[in-house]
Amino acid sequence: MVKINSNYNKLVAGYLFPEIAKRTKKFQEENPNAKIMRLGIGNTTEPLTSVTLEGLHSGVDKLAKVETYTGYGDEQGNTKLREAIANRYKKRYDVDIDPLEVFVSDGAKSDSSNIQSIFDINSKIAIQDPAYPVYVDSNVIAGRTGEYNKERQNFDGFYYMPCNKGNNFFPELPKEKVDLIYLCSP
Repeated sequence: MVKINSNYNKLVAGYLFPEIAKRTKKFQEENPNAKIMRLGIGNTTEPLTSVTLEGLHSGVDKLAKVETYTGYGDEQGNTKLREAIANRYKKRYDVDIDPLEVFVSDGAKSDSSNIQSIFDINSKIAIQDPAYPVYVDSNVIAGRTGEYNKERQNFDGFYYMPCNKGNNFFPELPKEKVDLIYLCSP
């Protein structure tokens, strides 16, 4: 009989962005004259540009005709796009990159989670705090943490690296040995 991964049951902590929205709403209610600049979940602020729309329409139109239909793209991403990226690095930075070394993915969330499968389940994880939620949740689901500690409001088994005004929001490296360090900084 198939069993569910019990590590999903550990995901008791709220997802970061709804938590930010909840706290922002409360702050705004308590401070109605405060101006808030929202830099959270990455909602777009402008409509797509015409060149972007033209490219999307062109791509869809190609998929509608037998002679231009391509099916699945290369597993590393569209060949022409990878070549364009490699050429840009050569022109802009004088760096030679083989287009086969370029990987175009569907985004950071799935990549951050998927790459973990190459690391041992007992890897010691250091993570900045606060962190991009997928860094935490994907390790929890993979079974690399203990339970959620309600008192500390974080997971047992992580080495947390605080990011705050006192350290200019740049975490100190762990004092103890860790195997993986997750950083997310603009």
